Order: sequence, then C-alpha cells, then structure tokens
Amino acid sequence: MSHPRPFASLRVLFCILAAALTLPSGLDAATRAGSIEFTGTADGDRSLRSTESRILRAGPAAASQIVSRTGVHLFVVDNETTWNDYVADGLAEALMDGPRAVASFAEGLPSDIAQAGPDVEGGVMRFVLPGKRGEGLIAVYFPDLLDRSRDSLDRLNATVPNEGLYVSGVSVKRDKSGDSDFVGMYLPSRPKGLTRGRVPDVNVRELPRDGRGDLAIWRGKGASGDDAEKHRASLSRLLDADRIAASDLRDFPKGKDDLVRSLRTSRSDQEVLRFEGAPYGTLAAGPESWETETQKSVHPSRYVAFSAPVALEGEDGERMGTVILGGVAFYTPLMLEPEEARRYVNKSAYAFYGSVHRGELQFFRDGDEVLFFRGHLDEWRDGKGRQRRGRAWRTKAGPERIKELAAESGSRRLNKARGAVLPMRFETIPAEELRDRPDDRPPVRGRLYDGDLVGWLRHYDRKAELEGGPAVHATKSAAGGARFDASFSRDGPVVEETTARSGSGPLLEVVDVYTMHSSCTPGEQVVGVVEFVVDRIPDGEEAALKLEWSISSGGPALARLSASLLREAGEHEVLFEAGCPSDGGSGELGVILSWEATGLRVDGSAKVSVSR
Repeated sequence: MSHPRPFASLRVLFCILAAALTLPSGLDAATRAGSIEFTGTADGDRSLRSTESRILRAGPAAASQIVSRTGVHLFVVDNETTWNDYVADGLAEALMDGPRAVASFAEGLPSDIAQAGPDVEGGVMRFVLPGKRGEGLIAVYFPDLLDRSRDSLDRLNATVPNEGLYVSGVSVKRDKSGDSDFVGMYLPSRPKGLTRGRVPDVNVRELPRDGRGDLAIWRGKGASGDDAEKHRASLSRLLDADRIAASDLRDFPKGKDDLVRSLRTSRSDQEVLRFEGAPYGTLAAGPESWETETQKSVHPSRYVAFSAPVALEGEDGERMGTVILGGVAFYTPLMLEPEEARRYVNKSAYAFYGSVHRGELQFFRDGDEVLFFRGHLDEWRDGKGRQRRGRAWRTKAGPERIKELAAESGSRRLNKARGAVLPMRFETIPAEELRDRPDDRPPVRGRLYDGDLVGWLRHYDRKAELEGGPAVHATKSAAGGARFDASFSRDGPVVEETTARSGSGPLLEVVDVYTMHSSCTPGEQVVGVVEFVVDRIPDGEEAALKLEWSISSGGPALARLSASLLREAGEHEVLFEAGCPSDGGSGELGVILSWEATGLRVDGSAKVSVSR
C-alpha cells in the first residue's frame, strides 16, 4: 500500500499561524536589494519565441516532451531556525498542491523574510561574514526550457541544455584579533535538495591555521594566501556586478545528471473525469454521458526544490550562524493531456470539459489522443479566444486550405504545415443532421477554423501576410534575477536536529508509490513513480541504491525489472515503466528499494485499474 506523506498536522497548523507573526526579536533579516541580469545563457540569436515556434512545428506529441519554466520562488533567511519555523513545513505542504498553493504560501510569509517570484529566472545572494572577516556570493539560474525526451537538446537553444547554472564563492580574511566568531565554514559547491522542506545536513570544515587563517573559494575550489588571488578576483568582479555571464557559472546537477531527473510531481485529491476508452470519444459524447470520480491527481507542473546554505561553526563545534538561499522552480509542458490541462487552468471537470465540448477551446487530435496547447489554455483562462472565428473546414480539407493560404500570402514556408496535426474545435451538429445519425454518434464533430489556423500557421512563417490574429505563445521571458543581501546573526540559536536526522545510522524511506494514470490498457506500459528519502549520509556522498519493480493481477508477478541509482541526501522521485496486466480488473504495482551497503530494504505498492 502507498505510504502517507509524514507531515504532522499540528506542525502545519503552527506554520500557518506563524506566518501572520513577525520574526523573533534580535535576529537580522535578509533583504531584497534589486535585480541582476543573466547573460550568455542562450546559444545563438534565436529568441525564446522563435525557439518555441520551432518546437511546436515538430508536432504536439514532440512538443509535449518540452517543459518551460513557469515560475521561480526564492527565499532568503539569516538562520536555519527561521527557515524551519516559517518556510520548511509550509513550503513542503504547498508543493503537494502545485504552483498556486506555493504562490499563496509565499504571499503569507512574514515581510521580514526576503523573497522574490514567481516572475524571476534565478537570483543572487550576497552575504557578509561576522567580525569583518569577508564576504561571499551565491547565484542560481534556471533555464527557460528543458527536454524530457533528452533526444533533441539542440532544440532548446541553451549554452548548457537541460542544466541549471550556479556559482558560489567566498573570501575569508585572516583573523588578526584572535577572537573570531567562527573557525569553520560550509559553502555549497552546487544546490542541495530539501528533505520535507528542510535543508540537508552539512559538513562544516575548519579554516586554515586552526580556523584563524584566510581562505578563498570559487566554483568549488579553495586556496589561501597568494594562491587565492585568482579566486578573490573572480568573486570581487561579481559582488557588485549588474550582470552575471553564463561562463562565470557552473552547471548543476553534477555529473551526467540533468534537471529533468530532479523534477518532482505534485499530487492532491481532485474530482476528475472518468475517460472510457479514447479521450476524443469521451469529450465528444458530452456531459450527459460523463462521470467523475475523486482520486489523487498529478499536477502538470513539475518542480525542483533546492537550498544553498552557508554555515559557520565555532571552536567547540557549535553552529554560529547560517544563511540560506532556497526555493522552488516550476516547469510545465507546452502540450498537456486532458486532465493535466484541467488542473493547469484550475477549473472543475464539468466546467472545463463542457467548454471544450461547446467548441470554446482549441485542441489537437493525434489519433484518438487529445492534447491542449498551453498558450491556448492561457487565453481561455483569461476569457480570450473562446469565440470560433472564420470558416469551418473538415480536417481532411486542412492541407488544401493551407495550400490556398500559402498561395495568397506568397509564403512557401506555410506548406510545411500541410501534413501537420492542426488545432481544431468541436462544432455542434445541426438538429436536422442529427435526425439522420445513429443514436450512439456524438452530437458534435471536429472542425478546423480559419481564425485558429492562421494563428497556428504564424509559427511556420511569422512574416507571412495572413488575415487573422497573431501567433499564440506559451513561453514568456522572466524579468531577470533577484538580488539579496544577507548577514549572519552573531548570537543565533543552535539549530535543533530535525526528526529525520535524529537517531543513528543511514535512513532510507519510501514516501509514496503511484502511477501517472489510474488505469492502463493491456499491451501498454504503466508509468510508475516512487518517492523516497535518503538521509544521514555525509554531504557530497551518494547512496548506491537498487530499485526493483513488478506488476501483478492476483497471480504471480510479471517480470521483475530493476535499475541502479546513485542519490545524495534528500527527497527523490524516480519514474519507471511496467507492462499493464492482460487479465483481471486491477493490478498491483510493487517496488523494492534496497541500499546494499547498509542492509536497508524498504518497499511500497500501488493499485492500477485495467481497462478494456
């Protein structure tokens, strides 16, 4: 059975009440100090919108593999206690429900907590060390687009495709007084994950000369004395800069991983439409035949939750202070399946699908599957584009109509759309025609409309002289990055251990197991998801895990599959595929997660319905 997410209701209630209060007295507050521009992140001269048009021309199925950044929230606090009391639990709870819940959570935080979002692409935190011993900087940037297929990364037009960009640096001066507040320090070389909203444990390292010497760290490399001049110069150049170039940053995650693997899902109880067979037929049949059910529904926006803590330690090992830059970045597909589209616009099943049935929203029919373009959904949510405009055409007449428009405008590029999947709407069949149709035939039919067609053709040729509306886009550029200033509280409280870190020995826990869709058809693949936590391992080290999974329907399990995983401390999510059972009305997906070096072994399971 699926394991419930371990959040204490009283703890969540405390966070809600605490958000209305001010921070404890005596603690410094970080501040938002302006904006920063990230340059050199795009590879070539193509704009974000021309890149999007190129992606859309590949077809709706291919475009569904591309996700774009739809929001970034950043939070900066001057000690870990403040993070735990005001940010950790509330953020973790909001992430279960998606971007809107996170935005509402951010709006309710005390004004003393510095934050930015959602219309930023990253940020920079500049911090000052106590005792006038120096200063440092952390910068993080999230790219516009990610390719989940990993097959055509050149489509992304990014200098480092599928990767985030990050840099950290600090210059620590020699302690001449002999009375320094700190002798050890931790600076993350790359962003860290969050575990139930909390920052991971860190390994604070002693500074040179028993903590009294100088040290400069830049892009994960440290040096002292004259050997550190190059690091100090690189840091100094960015501390007061209005722009940060991609060449000054390093990619994350490390190694062969990318941000796609870091994306996680939000799930919450929703009333969803029950699709019997192909989505196109269900939507065409109309509200009279629809049935809904309440189930855990996956939000289309995936997220990366991160933290970048800087920690100081005294001679006796006591934590002397922590500043944290953390937050979440959301990515949403350009093309969405029906339930994903409904959740994206945040409407009830009958309200959203009823509008589709009435022809108020465009969609793409690829065989019996239905996909919605996010740009069309944005317009629909804003009350735009609901009126059908221009002449209606049968879908088979689409190529000939495109040929006519290409000839009228003198654009040869438009002819490339003649074999493409095009946006269509439902049109109500006149009553006199319905009398001659069998009772089991739907009361609507799919049609292409000139108004929709012209807007879509502009993705093929922006300069073509066509009569009609402009091209619709889903992506938009963010307003640069946010700048923050932070300093350490000289007498900050010692951070208490969290529940996850208390105890001894490594920790491995399966949080949840589920399938991306509640039902499957024999012969198709079930996409399963396992969420798990790895904790109590040294910072920077990875746990070597083995994931095994199988699916059964009342009898012996079908073929058991497995994969090897390497994961640092934090919360993780892994997607995998299994064959849908050929018999029985339901199946059980089972997973086993093992950590051989520690002897730990945990399991979980989920139910999946088998449709015919």
